Amino acid sequence: MIVLISVVIFLLILAYITIKHLKKLPRFYTINITDINGNNIILEGIRTKFRTYDAAKSFSEFYRNIYKKQYKFHVVGSNQRHSLGFLDVVSLPQKAFKVKR
Repeated sequence: MIVLISVVIFLLILAYITIKHLKKLPRFYTINITDINGNNIILEGIRTKFRTYDAAKSFSEFYRNIYKKQYKFHVVGSNQRHSLGFLDVVSLPQKAFKVKR
């Protein structure tokens, strides 16, 4: 009985630590682009803002294959929403992209 109680307590502590760690993870990811000289630049037509790390990493590797050694792409996480002037990238509705014909 004591073993069972200690296992349950251990699992509860493990769940608490896991949840606490997940809350600290970044909610948004960006790709920072640097040129050969180490200057941060913005390339037109390159998607740089993402909701998941996997998508950001995938695009970063894709761009790295295209541009080879001309530019370096780094994935950076943050908990701040990214804005494009008056548009909020995260809360932009999908119907905003539909065109009425």
